[in-house]
Amino acid sequence: MIRRVFKEINGFNFPIIDKTLSLDDKCRGEEIKHWLENNKHVERFVIIDDDSDMLEEQRIFFVKTTPEFGLTKPEILSIINILNKTR
Repeated sequence: MIRRVFKEINGFNFPIIDKTLSLDDKCRGEEIKHWLENNKHVERFVIIDDDSDMLEEQRIFFVKTTPEFGLTKPEILSIINILNKTR
């Protein structure tokens, strides 16, 4: 899926700078929280995932995809809207 994300977003000039580590005993939201705590320079971000186990405070940055359809135009528009907002 990461290749599709790069392909879809590439035309919008949004750099993808990294990805989270997999913390086997933690939910995705905890993995993202860990990454953000270790990357304080981040001003804006969006969470793109086909799983919904995010922390409550992360929901406004979250765009859910599906394995069947991946990243579609509505999700891309949501990503743009989130990234255009300030934190």
